[in-house]
Amino acid sequence: MNTDQLKSFIQVAENLNFARAAEILNITQSAVSRQIHSLEEELGTRLLHRTTRTVTLTPAGISFLEDAKNVVGRLDAASRKIQRHQSSSIQILTIGCTDEAILDLLCKVLKSCRAQIPELYPFLKVIPHRSILGFFTRERLICCSDFRMTFR
Repeated sequence: MNTDQLKSFIQVAENLNFARAAEILNITQSAVSRQIHSLEEELGTRLLHRTTRTVTLTPAGISFLEDAKNVVGRLDAASRKIQRHQSSSIQILTIGCTDEAILDLLCKVLKSCRAQIPELYPFLKVIPHRSILGFFTRERLICCSDFRMTFR
């Protein structure tokens, strides 16, 4: 399954017309038909009921439409996000601690930090005590009260 198949399906489902979907997608009608056919083959079910004059959604198509929109929407959002990040200076901060209870406190503190420094991307993980000692001996560790912050 690929995004072209999903986008073709969404346009056909919303317009109930292959020609209109092709026009919106700026591809040929036969390309839209191939995308829909391959999607239905992959899913093992018919999403659209076609006659010579009409196109309607099958029950499976009705069910799948919302999911397809969600997937395409999430991919579009991820694409916009990565484009935005390429042009900004992201600061990654890796924070390790030996106790999961500390993570609750860290989350609250880091939420406040993110509000003040939007380019800060904290990465939290529980690190076993022995590993923290290893980071410390290799001078890749900064100790800050009860928290241990590591950087790469």
